[in-house]
Amino acid sequence: MTDAEVLPDQNSASDADLFKRLRGLMRSCQSEVGKHDQAIIVIAACIEEGLDTRPRIVGAMKKLGFNSAHVAITLNKATGSDLERHRWRLDGAGRYSLLS
Repeated sequence: MTDAEVLPDQNSASDADLFKRLRGLMRSCQSEVGKHDQAIIVIAACIEEGLDTRPRIVGAMKKLGFNSAHVAITLNKATGSDLERHRWRLDGAGRYSLLS
């Protein structure tokens, strides 16, 4: 899977920069947290960066080396409107946004 397949509406320079930032984030937290928490952090970063649909998030995370099934499960479990239990919400158009 290429960056262009994950980010079809972005140009290649932006794609490279985005994945460089995401990989840097992964490196910065890998010694501090486990793989599951790292996935949550990177999913949140994807959403902040505009990768806000399920296919784009899962595709980007797979490209970054995460298990697609784990990402999908994590998306589901952390979606909702309760700030105590959830991290992001999903709107009627299929776009995720972070809870504040």
